[in-house]
Amino acid sequence: MTNTSEIPQSLMTTARTPRWWLALPIGTLLIIIIISINALTANGPSINIQFPHGHGLKVGDTLRYRGIIAGEVTDLALDPQQQDVTVQVTLTTDAAFLARAESRFWIVRPTLSLSRINGADTIIGARYIAVAPGAGEKQKQFIGLEEEPPILERKPKALEIICQAQTRGGLRSGAPVLYRQCIVGRVLSVDLASDASAIEARLYIEPEYTSLIRENTVFWNASGFTVSGGIIGGVELSVDSIETVLRGGVSLAVPDEPGKQVRSGERFILHPQADEDWLAWHPSIPIVQEQQIIHPNDIPNVVSVSSTWSVSSFWGTKQHSRQALAVVTEQGLLGLESIMPQIGEKLSMTID
Repeated sequence: MTNTSEIPQSLMTTARTPRWWLALPIGTLLIIIIISINALTANGPSINIQFPHGHGLKVGDTLRYRGIIAGEVTDLALDPQQQDVTVQVTLTTDAAFLARAESRFWIVRPTLSLSRINGADTIIGARYIAVAPGAGEKQKQFIGLEEEPPILERKPKALEIICQAQTRGGLRSGAPVLYRQCIVGRVLSVDLASDASAIEARLYIEPEYTSLIRENTVFWNASGFTVSGGIIGGVELSVDSIETVLRGGVSLAVPDEPGKQVRSGERFILHPQADEDWLAWHPSIPIVQEQQIIHPNDIPNVVSVSSTWSVSSFWGTKQHSRQALAVVTEQGLLGLESIMPQIGEKLSMTID
């Protein structure tokens, strides 16, 4: 009888092949995830701008701020109710601050007028959207402007006032506001009053010239030119500037005894022409903000300070001395801490 324990036994095992092929789909999935995350983080918020006309704008055109691309047009749609064009723009991440209330958008296109040429770079190139940023809350819906605003950046201390006239008289948005034929501001808009009883021109005065706007300041329409004279005396032509002939303008004058300064929103009458007495006024008015004027009492008094003190130790007493500049204030001397001794040390100080 054969002993089965001595018979060789075979062991059946399953060969394990390397599963390197699984790395291909896993790696592809990781790459897709990384690309998707980068695409999402590379773009900022999307905003919708409503324009009266598209002016040839198309998907892929850019939104620019200070000449730098800050976004891209991703969709255009025609509003069936109001017949306006809604443009969707995706901003870049670093331009997300443009999606705020009071931001103003307009389409840059070639426009030609008697006074200037706008959008010359779009004659050959594509149209694009320009923006003047606002400082309000975050916002995604905007109403676009038909044309570039006359003031791109409103300064904090500027003044906005309203002048009322019976007729428009050639006055346009962007026209200059003049004082002694120097531009001190711009006309923001010219529209009918809410009750259609008059024309309202909204004026923007630069911060350094707000001191010219007093309670008794007078305004008149400087649009065009004035012809006066006769057969004997000849003909006299009066023109404020070429720009006022082409775009209109507003001139102002301040009496020799100026009244109180006004705040934004004050209303004035816009006279059709100037009175001869107004042209003779010559007040002396600073054209800088009052807080920017340095009075003699505000100039700091700088003195030279010499401090001497002694330090006692095991090895004896050692003298120290330092010299520096200090400012005299009502509370005492203001200077560097290094010229002062440590607490408990005796000080001897002289002021030159």
